[in-house]
Amino acid sequence: MRKVISILLLLILVSCSGSSEYGKCVGVDDSDRDPSLVYEVSKMNVVLSAMFFSMIFPPVLLATEYLYCPVGVNNKKVKQEPQGEKDD
Repeated sequence: MRKVISILLLLILVSCSGSSEYGKCVGVDDSDRDPSLVYEVSKMNVVLSAMFFSMIFPPVLLATEYLYCPVGVNNKKVKQEPQGEKDD
């Protein structure tokens, strides 16, 4: 039983994707996302959350910090605010 727990713990530490070739993964908060990148839900992190749903910490950590990973560059132009004067 100890071997199984040790292997599972090792798999968690090795397979948890915290970044990709385009940048670091982000959680459910939209403020951390780079608008020039396309994000998708990390399937590996969802599987790990499902495997360890009985423990509170791993699923919460994966959802809040590593749920969305960048998978490519956004080809659409990002809308930019006009550079005019602001009225106060």
